[in-house]
Amino acid sequence: MQAPAPVAPPAPAPVKPAEPPAVKPAPPPPVAKLPEQVPTKSVPAAAPPPAAKVVPGGDYLIQLGALRSAPDAEKEWTRIQKANGDLLAGLKSDVVRVELGEKGVFWRLRAGPLSENAARHLCAELKPRNQGCIVAHK
Repeated sequence: MQAPAPVAPPAPAPVKPAEPPAVKPAPPPPVAKLPEQVPTKSVPAAAPPPAAKVVPGGDYLIQLGALRSAPDAEKEWTRIQKANGDLLAGLKSDVVRVELGEKGVFWRLRAGPLSENAARHLCAELKPRNQGCIVAHK
């Protein structure tokens, strides 16, 4: 008799790759509603307020510089007055010679006369314009 032919074990059934779990797409973020734009009238930018006019008078001066000669001090007064005429209108220059020992002789450029409050206010107005300023008593 013939031996029965060996029977091959049955082939395993093909395994399907596992499907990834179904992922639902995230809902889009809610869109914020913007308030309706109401047309506005074009408003021109406000002009800077005019500088307060300094009323001369008092026992104070503002010192605007110290130079090596009287003519240089007078030229500097002309330059500063042109650049800051809106603030310095009505003031008179006062150029004074001072001896500073080893430093030598200088000519202080001052303007006034002013009250102490007016001198302080004026120096505060000149500072943003990069103009040196010191309040001085006569």
